[in-house]
Amino acid sequence: MLVFTKVTYMQQIVFSFAFALLGTFVFMQILDRIKFKDVIFVPLIGIMYGNILSSITTFFAYESDLIQNISAWLMGSFTLIMSGRYELLYISIPVVILAYLYANKFTVAGMGEDFTKNLGLSYKLVLNIGLVLASIISTTGS
Repeated sequence: MLVFTKVTYMQQIVFSFAFALLGTFVFMQILDRIKFKDVIFVPLIGIMYGNILSSITTFFAYESDLIQNISAWLMGSFTLIMSGRYELLYISIPVVILAYLYANKFTVAGMGEDFTKNLGLSYKLVLNIGLVLASIISTTGS
């Protein structure tokens, strides 16, 4: 981490989780403010938002001479898996099971807010649960 250089591994995970959740909530706020609610806008805005975040990350990596580290991190690697660093994966196993159990509700929420409410589900609650679960899974898996 560039800003906090003397943090523990667990503090890095908490920091990563907080920013993954924050980034997702910012994306959801952008989607809520769209005037035209068309299905095609969600992936397009997601692609634009992801590329903006990627550009910011690449800029900071370039300024810190860490381009190669960022590239390796984005491709994924098991080279850092050693004792004391893989135990956090045990948290992701029950979260993945919970996400699997909620998969039908996520599918219904993907049909839209009106469709979800007609089936008796809280759209915002299902959406927020999905965001938190996705943030936990992506944070503990990295």
